[in-house]
Amino acid sequence: MGKGGKGKGKITKVWTAPKKWEPKGKSRGKADGRGGGQWIWVDEAPKVYKTKGKGKGKGGKAKGKGKRRAAPLTSEFWTKKVEAEGRKEIGETVLPGVISRYNVKQGYGFIRPDSPQGLPKAVKKKMNEAEAAAEAEGKEVKEKGLLYFRKPDVNHQEGFKLTDGTPVTFRLYVDNLGAGALDVWTTPKKWESSKGKSQGKSKGKGGGHWVWVDEAPKVYKTKSKGKGKGVKGGKAKGKGKRRAAPLKSEFWNKKVEAEGRKEIGDTVLPGVISRYSVKQGYGFIKADNPQGLPIPVQKKMNEAEAAAEAEGKEVKEKGLLYFRKPDVNHEEGFKLAEGTMVTFRLYVDNLGAGALDVTMA
Repeated sequence: MGKGGKGKGKITKVWTAPKKWEPKGKSRGKADGRGGGQWIWVDEAPKVYKTKGKGKGKGGKAKGKGKRRAAPLTSEFWTKKVEAEGRKEIGETVLPGVISRYNVKQGYGFIRPDSPQGLPKAVKKKMNEAEAAAEAEGKEVKEKGLLYFRKPDVNHQEGFKLTDGTPVTFRLYVDNLGAGALDVWTTPKKWESSKGKSQGKSKGKGGGHWVWVDEAPKVYKTKSKGKGKGVKGGKAKGKGKRRAAPLKSEFWNKKVEAEGRKEIGDTVLPGVISRYSVKQGYGFIKADNPQGLPIPVQKKMNEAEAAAEAEGKEVKEKGLLYFRKPDVNHEEGFKLAEGTMVTFRLYVDNLGAGALDVTMA
């Protein structure tokens, strides 16, 4: 659960959670193009809000918010509280979930994320620590794995009722006392996860780079003469006539470096294999929640598709993420067949966006 008394739960490791990622619907896109351009990290000042409650800090956030009603959104008290708590927003990735419960009088509540196993490691660590701290203080953590939010963290558009079971999208933050949700939006009917279409709203406003993961690129090579990067800026189709080389060949290591690959955080996302060429060693993944991909990733995908079409290439299905066989964790029994459920992380480079750390779900 989110913060202190919220309970911060025991989360199963991503790589050991088979079937947890099973898609609930078919709303997945494709991006067969790789465009150029730089991705941009967006910063935004914290919102202003306040409560007159006496509160118990975040070690008891779930329960003891004081006896008075929460103050208006623009009160300075909560701005200072957020600063004192050391809030750090985690990127701009938008995730889906549902309202677990909300206290109208006190102005706080909890969100149950659709895919807790895919939360960033830093968030899961904060949740576990906060739940353990709450239990050590003798507090009861009724439900673990929830994310805390206050009413100023909500976009109060018309008709948005914070009732139990309401589908929402949100971004993440951590602070000195735990983890929580901000930029909480109602999910339009066509996005409701209960109907199998859990798509996020890309309203992210990146809150720092501390979760950015830099890792040496994997080593791989192809003997193919290739034609660039096919439908992903040339990537999808023209890979040459020869089979892809072994994973440890240096050719692709240099190619990755030349492409300027930048891995995007440690957020793990779900999707399915759209198609995979065994001979050429590349394929495409349909993200379960394409609208929830970071804005820089979506921008890269759009630019790449436009560039491919401008060159006269056919983009048969948009919204796909490209990957090569060295981007895959080849555990026993993992077959890269169409429709196979996977989890993955994201990257962008000079030519577009793609998936790495592709693992069987």
